[in-house]
Amino acid sequence: MVYSKPALGDYEKEYFIELASAFINNKNVQPKQKVDWNRLMQLSQTHSLIGLVGYMAQYDKSDFAPDEQTKEELLYGYMGTLKAYANYSYEHKLVIDELNKNKIPHILMKGYVIQNYYPLNEIRTMGDLDLTVHDRDIEKTDKILCAMGYKYNKTSGCAREYYKKLIQIEIHTNLISSSYKIINDELINYFKDCWNYAYEAGNGFSFELEAEYHLLFLLAHIAKHFRSNGCGIRMILD
Repeated sequence: MVYSKPALGDYEKEYFIELASAFINNKNVQPKQKVDWNRLMQLSQTHSLIGLVGYMAQYDKSDFAPDEQTKEELLYGYMGTLKAYANYSYEHKLVIDELNKNKIPHILMKGYVIQNYYPLNEIRTMGDLDLTVHDRDIEKTDKILCAMGYKYNKTSGCAREYYKKLIQIEIHTNLISSSYKIINDELINYFKDCWNYAYEAGNGFSFELEAEYHLLFLLAHIAKHFRSNGCGIRMILD
């Protein structure tokens, strides 16, 4: 099969996907033609994957590898991803430990769980920590977070949003909200009993969703984004 070179600009998109796929599958990949590395960095930043591209670029030994200055910038992006991971992982652990200390059952989901499937956990960036609690525990959870310095922001659908500096926590009481634009009664009914599909994942109060059930929820979540603001490649990687 003859390889047909895409136009410059289109190739950066193609190679970005190739890099992401290679990373997830623990493979090496080399560019087949000249790469506009500045454009590729912009793409990776848009999709919150500068760490992935920075990590993979260090192993590029091809004729089209980034020059030393660009490689240094990419490495800086990778190191920045590591620093952010260390910061929010520390905060996430504090929140989870506090919920466990207060005997509040909670379901860990989305990015917090998915990161464990990545070859390097820290590459999977997270905008927030998503937890699901019972309705009966929502006010108690609110008091715990506020005592930890988090500020309540707003309630969106079935999720309450809290912020502390650059850390965001979302506390859900259900997986699916009627605010989902793809919503229908069948979807609501299927996801309303999420606790029936949760298993203990630690000390008696931390739970995770069964893998198949979690996957179906993630697909519904992606569909929601498709119908509203769009979906980045990170969701596809997940």
